[in-house]
Amino acid sequence: MEINHGSRTLSRSGSFHLVYSLPTRSTKCRISPKDVITPETLRDLLSKVRQQVDFQPFIPHPRPYTFLSSLLPPTSQDELLVLSQDALVPDTVSPDLRRLLDEASDILESPASMTVLHILLDRSIEEFINVLEAETKASRDGVKRLANFLPVATKEADKIAHGVPNRYFQVIPPLHLAYRRSWRKWRS
Repeated sequence: MEINHGSRTLSRSGSFHLVYSLPTRSTKCRISPKDVITPETLRDLLSKVRQQVDFQPFIPHPRPYTFLSSLLPPTSQDELLVLSQDALVPDTVSPDLRRLLDEASDILESPASMTVLHILLDRSIEEFINVLEAETKASRDGVKRLANFLPVATKEADKIAHGVPNRYFQVIPPLHLAYRRSWRKWRS
């Protein structure tokens, strides 16, 4: 029996099925926790997952996902819900707030912001892969299997969410300069 979640499925037998689809090609990749994973395979698998998460499948070319709905309320009902959470703020969206939300949306969807977001994600994922490779211990037979990576990935997920200081934020401080350059190009 398989549980289907979009293009990713998990079977009862314990193997993961990852489907990587672009308009021009489709690759199926079946992975079992017992499979031997080399550093190259790990990078390739995470790259395929990122492709599915970071890009919307538009034909003929995938379009970067903006994550805007995660950063700002996507609908006017959601805006009112957020406003209602604070007793000190009126329950309506004023014209000034509407302009501010629209401007924030335009900025977050700009090519400069998308470039910076993807640079941040690239650096953070690279750090995650480095940690996985360094801290994952091999099995008794001397190889690393997918199952060996999972406890380290779980520990790192907790550190990403709750770690102070957070190593994933520490790898990105110099990017404020890249953002300034990208912003200036976009605004001109």
